[in-house]
Amino acid sequence: DFLKDGKLTLTDVENQGAKSLQYMADWMKNGYTPKATNYPSAVALFTAGRAVFMINGNWEVPTLVDLDKNKKLTFEYGVTAFPKLFDNNETWADSHQLAIPNNQKNPASPEKVAAALKFIAYVVKQVTWAGGGHIPAYLPVQQSEEYKQMVPNNQYSAQAAKQVSLEPALPMFGVGGPTFAPISNFLVPAWNNQIPVDQAIKQFNAELQKFVQQQG
Repeated sequence: DFLKDGKLTLTDVENQGAKSLQYMADWMKNGYTPKATNYPSAVALFTAGRAVFMINGNWEVPTLVDLDKNKKLTFEYGVTAFPKLFDNNETWADSHQLAIPNNQKNPASPEKVAAALKFIAYVVKQVTWAGGGHIPAYLPVQQSEEYKQMVPNNQYSAQAAKQVSLEPALPMFGVGGPTFAPISNFLVPAWNNQIPVDQAIKQFNAELQKFVQQQG
């Protein structure tokens, strides 16, 4: 948990986070994961049939669907929700949002806001975008027969939706947020056994604290 009384806390990172990172680093150490694996190489290894499985986000589903459709996969594949490794069967997740800009110097007219809301309402009620692998947040879509027939979404979505643990409501989190750089700079090298796990956690936490201080 990164939040305590609405503020950032790194106690769990130092304890459970270090335990989890060491768990993954041991995969590399024991030869279960090829050395110096990063995001692009992990996808390449799996899609080339050189890896038994790949741990990734559901945004990679279109990659597999397209390769299979174009007969560029040499194997049949399946997708499943992430398995339980520790006490809780939870999976870190975030979500896509549609936002209306709040330009106070040049505010949108009520008509434009109403039109934007009408468009947003239309989009969230469609199943088409779920072809990106994502799980619709709008329950009527998530529970629709059309969505339940989508392959391979129907192999993982029902279980994965129950395991969602959303990112903390802090400015540093979110796709492309300030946490991405320290993850790449410190956690990935630790996973690859290039730096010790305790050192990686220490540097990761220091970067997060630095961002908090900059925000005042």
